[in-house]
Amino acid sequence: AIDAESGGWYINLGDMCFSLVSESDGGKDVYWQSRESSLLIKGGANYSYDQINDELSKFITLHYGLPSGSFSLAVVGLNLSSEHDDDCCVTLELVTAAATAKRDTLAADFLTEAKKRVSKGAKPDRVRFAEIPRNFKGAVLVPDLKKQWKAAIDAPHEESTKGRDELPEGRDGPTKEREDGGATREPTRLTIPSRALFLTLWGAGFVYVTLARGLSMM
Repeated sequence: AIDAESGGWYINLGDMCFSLVSESDGGKDVYWQSRESSLLIKGGANYSYDQINDELSKFITLHYGLPSGSFSLAVVGLNLSSEHDDDCCVTLELVTAAATAKRDTLAADFLTEAKKRVSKGAKPDRVRFAEIPRNFKGAVLVPDLKKQWKAAIDAPHEESTKGRDELPEGRDGPTKEREDGGATREPTRLTIPSRALFLTLWGAGFVYVTLARGLSMM
């Protein structure tokens, strides 16, 4: 709402703040604490959840050929990677068999493909597949959805995705699948320090053997 008393500023964005009196000048210092409205902050701009939901839903329909009734989508913004910007966390609920059949495809490239084609404010950062919590009227329960996301992030086994390229390889090198379904590790290659140490030890051993032979012949 536009508040005339505040000089025409747009207020009631749902930001929760508190103020303290400054010891230096006696003025009020305002501190931002949280937000209770359905807004996501990116690049200093506010984007409504409904706006992002609509844009990402249209993208899925056009790019993956899924009609709007075959899936549900809901986003929340969480401060995960930055103190100032929200991560756009997308929950996808696949309703029909046709949508469920494309789950692997969505998990593999939804994030990368959406970032190429949607607006700046709607670019997704994370995606998970789960039932979206709603009230009896069908409205998304945003606080519950945020709790689910925080629980999914804290638990590694939860099905959340932030890009396949961020998954770490095994400690001893990347793994390969065997034909029988098992996994084998590629042999560990010597790094440059390891090779230098090997050559140093080999050279020391060679010198020792040469000296020993020379002494035995005297």
